[in-house]
Amino acid sequence: MRRNVIVSDVDLNELIGREFEIQGVRFGRASYCAPCRWMDTAFAPGAKNFLANNGGLRAQILTDGSIALGDAQLIVSPPGSSTLAG
Repeated sequence: MRRNVIVSDVDLNELIGREFEIQGVRFGRASYCAPCRWMDTAFAPGAKNFLANNGGLRAQILTDGSIALGDAQLIVSPPGSSTLAG
């Protein structure tokens, strides 16, 4: 299952390898997600190139919860403080 969360004013690359929380929902094991060719079809020709280096992240959802539309606080765990094993 795929879900999307759109954020602004956040350096997503700083979240790679860290746990973070949005509206009480915890995420971890984030990795870079490059934009794909499908973007050119779904949005407009050239969308993939426009989004180069800004494709977003893929992250594992660690806790249940709901994220509502609107402003939310992003809480980022300090480096090395992961609750994940391995």
